[in-house]
Amino acid sequence: MPENPERLLLGVLLLAGAVYLLFGLYLYLNQSRMIYYPGFAPARHDLDTELFKIDGQHIRVHVMNPGKQAAVLYFGGNAEAVGYSAKQLSQALPDMTLYLVNYRGYGGSTGEPGEQVLYEDALHIHDAIRPRHGRFAVIGRSLGSGIATWLAEKRDIDRLVLVTPFDSLAGIAEAAFPLYPAGLLLRERYASAERAPRIDARTLILVAGDDRIVPAESSRRLAEAFAPGSARVVTIAGAGHNSLSEREEYYRQLSDFLILGSE
Repeated sequence: MPENPERLLLGVLLLAGAVYLLFGLYLYLNQSRMIYYPGFAPARHDLDTELFKIDGQHIRVHVMNPGKQAAVLYFGGNAEAVGYSAKQLSQALPDMTLYLVNYRGYGGSTGEPGEQVLYEDALHIHDAIRPRHGRFAVIGRSLGSGIATWLAEKRDIDRLVLVTPFDSLAGIAEAAFPLYPAGLLLRERYASAERAPRIDARTLILVAGDDRIVPAESSRRLAEAFAPGSARVVTIAGAGHNSLSEREEYYRQLSDFLILGSE
C-alpha cells in the first residue's frame, strides 16, 4: 500500500525544518570562526614592531617610516597578514609613519579576536601614538573598515580611507545566507553605516570593481550614509576584493588622498 502523501509531505517538511534549524545553530555557534582567520597571519619578526600591553594581552604593531610628522594607523582584513602589506604601503607613503595592527591572535599578538576587544585595542593604540604626530589618518580594509569607522567616530582624525568596506556585517551575512535572519543571529555587528553620519573626517572609499566578497550595494549603502560631500568613492575597475592591493592605482589613490591638507 502506498504511503499516505500527506504524511510523506509532513515528513519532508519536518526534515527540511530540522536541517534549517541545525544549520542556523551551526552558523550561530561558529560565527567567530567564519569571521576571523588568524591562522592566515603568521608573525613577522623582521619588521620594527612596537608592543602594546592591553588588558594582559600583547598586541604587536609594525612601525614603518618612523619619526615622520604625519602618521597612518592601518587595520587589515579578516585574513590579512598586515606585515606582508608593510613594505608596499610604506613605499607608497614614504613621508608618513605607518602603524600596522596585528589583531589579537594575528601575527604574534596574543588573545582572541572579537568586535569589542578590537575596538578597545584600536582606541588604546590610537591614544598612545597620536601625541607623537601632528597629522593623523586611518586606513581600514574590509573587516578593518568596521574598526576604522568606530575609531573615526570616537576620535578626531584628519583623513579616513575605507578599502573594500561594507555597510554592516549583518548586510554581508544576509547576502551570503539569505534564508536566515542574520540581524538576530550575529553577535558581531561592525555597523559602519550607522556611524557614518557622525564621522567628520574627510573620507575616501576604495571599491574593487570585481569584488566577489563585499557586494557593491553594501559599499554603496555605506557611502550614502556619510554626510553629503564628506566621502568620495573611487572604483578600481577589474580589481578583486583580495587583489586590489596588487594594483598600482590602489597605491596612487592612497598617496594622493593622504597628502594631508591637500584638496
